[in-house]
Amino acid sequence: MDIQAQTQQMLSIIYQIPVGIVQTDDQGTVQEMNAMAIQYLMPHFIANQLTGENLFDLLAIVFPHALEALSNYPKSSGNILQQERFSVTQGSQNPATEQHLILTINRLAEKSFLFILDDLTELYKKEQELFAIQQEQAVERGKFEVISGVLHDIGNAVVGFGSYLTKVKQLSKGNDATMLSKLAQFLKANEAAIGQAIGVPKAQAMVQLIDGLKAKQEDHMVKMEKAITDQMNIVTHVKDVLNIQRQYIGSESGERSLVSLRGIINDALAMQLATLEKRNIEVQTFMSDQLPPVKGDHTKLMQVFLNLIKNSVEAMDQKGGDGHILTLKLSRKQDHLIASVSDTGTGFDELQKLQLFQRGFTTKPMGSGLGLNGSQSILQTHNATIDIDSPGPGKGATVTITYPLSEQ
Repeated sequence: MDIQAQTQQMLSIIYQIPVGIVQTDDQGTVQEMNAMAIQYLMPHFIANQLTGENLFDLLAIVFPHALEALSNYPKSSGNILQQERFSVTQGSQNPATEQHLILTINRLAEKSFLFILDDLTELYKKEQELFAIQQEQAVERGKFEVISGVLHDIGNAVVGFGSYLTKVKQLSKGNDATMLSKLAQFLKANEAAIGQAIGVPKAQAMVQLIDGLKAKQEDHMVKMEKAITDQMNIVTHVKDVLNIQRQYIGSESGERSLVSLRGIINDALAMQLATLEKRNIEVQTFMSDQLPPVKGDHTKLMQVFLNLIKNSVEAMDQKGGDGHILTLKLSRKQDHLIASVSDTGTGFDELQKLQLFQRGFTTKPMGSGLGLNGSQSILQTHNATIDIDSPGPGKGATVTITYPLSEQ
C-alpha cells in the first residue's frame, strides 16, 4: 500500500472515530470536522442560523465559558478545557430537545485548536427516568418521605458511580490506545513522505491531531483508574446506608443509640468526596475530637447531613465560577452540640428564607422541595433544631443544627 493510500485509510479511521473531533485555526474557522462532530454540531449551527464554518460563533451562543477559557489560556500548546459539561437546545426550550455534551479543548499550536466532544444525553435521560420512577413508586407505597430520604442518601454517589462506569464502557468500546499509539508512530516515521503527498502543513497537522488523540486516550485511562478507585472507596458506605434503610421501610423510625455526630459528618463527607473533588470545591472542617456522643438514629442523621452537603454543592454549582469552599463545623455549647454547614453558593434573601422549610418549595430547577423539610422533620424527632441564614443573594449560606446532649 502506497503512502497516499495509507494516508486516506488513516483519515477514514479518524473520520469514523466515535467521538466528535473538530480542528480550527485561532479565529475559530473550521479546518477539519469528523462525522460525529458533524452529527453533534450541525443541528445547532442550523438552529442558530450559522453556516458551520466558524466554531467560535456557535460557542459564543451555546457555551461562552469555552471562549473565555480559550482567550485566557496563556500557553502556546496544551490542554485548555477538560471534559466540561454543557447543555444546548435545538431551537426550543423544551427539555426533551436538550442535548448534553462534554467538551475538551487542546491547543495544538499557537494558531491551531483541537475540540473533542462526546454526547451524554442518553445517560442524562436515563438518570431522569430513574428519578421519576423512584418518585412514582414512593408515592404509590405511601412511603414517599422514606424513599426520598434514600434518594438523598445515595444522590450524587450513585449518579457518579453510574456515570463513571458508563464512561468506562464507552471509552473501552470506542477508543483503542494501542491503535492510536501505533498510528502516531507510523505518522512520525513517515511525516516527510506524507508531507510530499499532501503538503507539509497538512502532514504536520495530521501528526499533531493523532498525538492529541493519543494523549487524550492516555489521559482517559489515568482518569478512569482514579475514578474507579474513588468510587470503590465510597460504594461500601452507600451499601451500608441502603441496607439499613431497607430495614426501616415500614416502620416509623430506626433504633436510637449513642452515635458520634463527628463520625456521621465525616461519613457523609466521604460519600460526597468524588463530587467535591470533581468540582474543585475546597473542604474545610473544624470539629473537635473530644465531643461526647448523642442519642439518635444513625441512618436518619446521616440523611440530614448528606442532604445539607448535597444542597451546598448544588448551590455552588448554580452560582458557577471557581474558588468555592464548603465549611463544616462541630462544637459544644453548654448542653448542646452545634453543627454547621456553610457554602459560597447562591445564597438567598429574607423572603426566600421564610419559605425554605416549607414542603415542596425549592429554588433548584430539578429540586423536589423535600430536602430541608425532611431534614427538619428528622431533627424535630430528635428534639434538635435547624436554622439557615444567608448574607444575601450570591453570598452563600449557613445551616446550623443545635442538638441536645440531655437526650442521651
